[in-house]
Amino acid sequence: QGIAYRGVFCLICPEQMIALDGSALQQTIDDCLLRVQAVSTPSGWLRNMVSPPYRLADCVKVLDCGASRAEVARNDPRSLGARLFAKAAGMPKTNWKPSNNRTKGSNRCNMSLFSEALDEYECPEVPEDGAVVIHLRIGDVIEKSPSSMRNILNGSGIAWAHHGQVMGLPTMLSRLTMLQPVRRRVYLVGGNHISALHDEKARRSFEYSFCVKDVMEQAGYKVALDTRSEHMSDADNAFCFMAHAKKLVLATGGFSAMVGQMAQLRGARVMGDLHNWHGHLLSSTRTRLSYARRCKD
Repeated sequence: QGIAYRGVFCLICPEQMIALDGSALQQTIDDCLLRVQAVSTPSGWLRNMVSPPYRLADCVKVLDCGASRAEVARNDPRSLGARLFAKAAGMPKTNWKPSNNRTKGSNRCNMSLFSEALDEYECPEVPEDGAVVIHLRIGDVIEKSPSSMRNILNGSGIAWAHHGQVMGLPTMLSRLTMLQPVRRRVYLVGGNHISALHDEKARRSFEYSFCVKDVMEQAGYKVALDTRSEHMSDADNAFCFMAHAKKLVLATGGFSAMVGQMAQLRGARVMGDLHNWHGHLLSSTRTRLSYARRCKD
C-alpha cells in the first residue's frame, strides 16, 4: 500500500529505496543470475508470427519493412507501415529515398510522413505522466552477443550489432536516478522481429529481461515488462506507447532512435543516442511540419 511522503502519495518513498551500485549491484546481479537458472523460459516467449517479417524502423529508414508494401497493407492496413506508405504514394519519388551508410537521401521527408502517421494512430495504451519508459534491445543483439550475461548486465558486454554495448544495469539505474519516475513507476518495453528467435532460442533475452526487472524491483521501483512480439500490431503499439512517454531511456538501433525522436517532438525528456542510425533528425515540430509540406511538392 502507498503512504504519504512530504504530503505526496507514493507507493515507494525515498527512504525505502535501496542504493545499488558497485559491488552491491554486482552481487545483486550475480544472485539474480543464480535464481533465473531455476526459472523456465515462458512458453511462447518472444514468439513472432508475422510473415513476411515487419521491421518498422526499416520501413522509414530504407523503405523496406522486410515485407513488400502490398504485403504490409494486406497484413494490417491500419499498421504504421501501411499508413506511412499510403501517405508516400502521392509524393514525388525524388523526395522519398532510402537512408543508409552510403547515402542519407531525403530522410527528413520519410520521418515527417511517419510522424503524421503516428499522430493518426490510436494507441491502445500510453504511459502515465511521470513514469519512465526504458526500451530494452532484446532478440538478435543479445542472442548473438559474444559476451556473458553477467557482463551484459553489468554494462561491460558487447552488442552483436550497432558497434556498441548492450545497455547494462549501471546505466539504467543512473538514468532512473536522474529522471526520477513519479511513484517509482518504470515500464520496460522490448520485442523481437525475427521469427526464428523464440522460447529457448531466445533464452538470453529472457535472462536479461528477468534480471533487469528483478534488480530494479530490489532497488525499490515498480516495474512492468512488456515483450509482446507476435503480431504486427505489437510492434506498432510498443512504438506508440514509448513515443508518448514523458521520460524515455533509449537502447541501441534505429527503432529506438526513431522512438526517441518522436517522443522528443512530443516534449519528452529523452536519454540515449538519437543519432544511433543513419537517417536525418527532425529538430522540432515546426521543422517536421515544414518538411511535411515541402516533401509533397
